[in-house]
Parts: sequence; C-alpha cells; structure tokens
Amino acid sequence: MPLLLREELKGLLENPQDPSLSIFAPMVQAGPETRQNPVRIKNLLRQAEEKLIDLGMRGNEVSDFLAPARNLVKDASYWQQQATALVIFRNPTLFKAYRLPLDVEDLVVVGSTFHIKPLLPLLANDGRFFILAVSENEARLYSATRHNISEVHVEDMPKSLAEVLKFDIIEPRPQFHSIAAGGTLTARPGAAPTRA
Repeated sequence: MPLLLREELKGLLENPQDPSLSIFAPMVQAGPETRQNPVRIKNLLRQAEEKLIDLGMRGNEVSDFLAPARNLVKDASYWQQQATALVIFRNPTLFKAYRLPLDVEDLVVVGSTFHIKPLLPLLANDGRFFILAVSENEARLYSATRHNISEVHVEDMPKSLAEVLKFDIIEPRPQFHSIAAGGTLTARPGAAPTRA
C-alpha cells in the first residue's frame, strides 16, 4: 500500500458517504515487535465493529463492511514492510490503506466523512525539492519532500564531475627530492623543497 499523498487526501474528502470509517494506528517498523502490527489493527477493527453496531448496522452488514480490512490483516506479505503509522479508510464504496510518515495514536472514528485531523501535518510545508549529489566519480539527482526521498533517473545526465568538466581530476601528489651527502630535503604538496 502506498504513502498517502496530498492529492489522494483531497479525493477522499470529496467522497463523503455514511458510514465513513477511519482507523489510525502507530506501526513498529523493525524487529520481532512488528508481529504486533496486524494484532493492533485486528483489535481496532473490533472497536470499529462495536461502533458500527451501535449506529444500527446488522452483524452481517458489519462483516461485509469490514471484510477488506480484515483481509489486509491476514495478508502476511503486507506486514513485512511498514512506515511510522497506518491509516485505513472505509465507506460503502471505498477501501484504502495508507502508510504514514508521521506519528499517530490508536484511533477509530465513524462518521459521515473521513476523519483527517491527524493527517493535517501532511498538508503543512509539503513542498517538493530536488537534491543534486555530485562527487568525483558519481552524480545523482533526488526528488524529496519533508517525508521521503527518491532517486530520479535522468537520461543523458553526466555520471561524474570529471565527465562534466571534460577532463580527469588529478589530485596533487607530494614530490620528494634527495640531495647529495650534506643533508636531506623535505617537501610538502605544493611547496618548494626545503633543506632539513
């Protein structure tokens, strides 16, 4: 499942339906504790089931409504890679699960629209920028936001600083000279030899 982007969030808000379920959960990203991630979602789905029944949905309607989220819990491959948090959106015509690059607390909300308040930090300072990393032997371009970074492959981009400058970069090397039996000379890079 992808990270939630601003454009997708706007689309979710333009699709109000009753009921609209929003589930937020922090995720463990590494180590043996990651096995608790699907258990956490399973427990939050139980809370969602209770809220939906309290709103008047029958048991079989609730089961059908929550089926896509429960299938996600059973999908072992999905849980192998996680972000900081997970949000699940479900209404009668839509099911979306997004990895989030921000901290959230466990939360289950049922309403006539999706609950997005925990996502507001995604809308602030979400400017995209580029990073050009150049070294003697390598050049890379990255596209980044405050939450993620990815390499951009540019056709015909120079592969190194030497290729851009059109000559080989040669580092200065110290030169040492010897002198006949009366003493020695020492040298530093770029300096004239001096008698020791």
